[in-house]
Amino acid sequence: MKTISQLLVTLFVLVTLTTATTDYWFEQKIDHFNPLDDRKFQQLYYVNDTYYQEGGPLFFIFNGEGPMPGLYNEYGYPVELASKYNALVVSLEHRYYGVSLPFGEESHTNENLQYLHTEQVLEDFAQFRHHIFEKYNLATTTKVFGFGCSYSGVLSAWFRTKNPHLIDGVFSGSSPVWATVDFTSYMELVESRLSAECVDSVASAVTQINTLLDTIDGRIQLQRMFNTCQELLMPFDVQMFKYNIQGGIMDVVQYQNPPDWPETVACDAMEAATDKLAEYIKQFAYPNGSCMQLDPVKSYIEDGKSWYYQKASQFGFFKNTPPNSKIFFQGVDADFHKALIQKIYGQPFYPDVDFTNAYYGGKDVNWSNIIFTNGINEPWSLLSITDMSLNSDSVVVVDYDDAGHCAPYHFYNDKMPAGVLNARTKIDEFITKVISN
Repeated sequence: MKTISQLLVTLFVLVTLTTATTDYWFEQKIDHFNPLDDRKFQQLYYVNDTYYQEGGPLFFIFNGEGPMPGLYNEYGYPVELASKYNALVVSLEHRYYGVSLPFGEESHTNENLQYLHTEQVLEDFAQFRHHIFEKYNLATTTKVFGFGCSYSGVLSAWFRTKNPHLIDGVFSGSSPVWATVDFTSYMELVESRLSAECVDSVASAVTQINTLLDTIDGRIQLQRMFNTCQELLMPFDVQMFKYNIQGGIMDVVQYQNPPDWPETVACDAMEAATDKLAEYIKQFAYPNGSCMQLDPVKSYIEDGKSWYYQKASQFGFFKNTPPNSKIFFQGVDADFHKALIQKIYGQPFYPDVDFTNAYYGGKDVNWSNIIFTNGINEPWSLLSITDMSLNSDSVVVVDYDDAGHCAPYHFYNDKMPAGVLNARTKIDEFITKVISN
């Protein structure tokens, strides 16, 4: 049975999300860096002014690689803090995601995707910040605090670094600020994170799959078992199949968060199962009635095509299989991703991570007024800021080992462990410090 305080939190969330959030449209330039280009598009944004009082701060929620409603409804800590700080909460949908499409249905052509770049995105946020100040007649002394996690946490950190005059401080959670093409260490951390019993159980299923892939009859069985949309005939189809089915085991480790604890649930099920392959399909292949798409052109559409374009042009983040892995499939490597890019976009290109790291600084930045939080047992922490020696008057680094990706940023639940609760307290304290100066 829920306590009174838990019921109040639940009621607060429901009221906040159903009655307090209003959506608007902001007219944004398509190309901020070409004064001769005056084309514009409509960008969705939310405002929650339920607890705002004159003189209160502006809470600026950065959005990332997905529709704003889903992200906004999942990551609710800023909304929970709004009542304490009398804050005005705003959130702008990222260009090329959700309904904020610069070219409508033609937004994902190669020609039009050229405007999907973090330099353009950060300028979107800058222009939107000016708009909110004008719309609400905010005093120039109004404090602005930003929130972001994962890719949006990268954006919050970079926005503060590039525009310190526009934002007073930010929270950057689980944010991979270091771009890398070969993110093999992601898979290595996942495999090392699992118990020996779980690794053995998953490895048993993977061995069966590899054996079936060696014969035509075996591939036909796999097509039926995994309900693939295409036959497993060509080498790339097999690679795409491997790439698809191994994502589930990565997800449960990355998102080992309360109250569901997916890694624990999946590993318990795998260890208890007699038929390891059947349980693998149940836990990691996400059967939902739809066939598994192996055609990249059909797989990578809309938001998925936007995000892979950002990876393929700026970030990399390619999760390549380490040699001798027990639970991941060989053949998912740099050549696979190059072929995948070619098939999705019809032409070869590859991310210029050296430029990205040089332009934004990677991990070697003179950060100021930023709090970084990371679950050190989840893979994206490897590319984030976890060095506790960086703690100073203006930088706070908080690591926790009892949950996963973006755990402190979620709406409160009573299963949150001590490390996550401590990170939330540190975020709260940091906000107080920033807006009080």
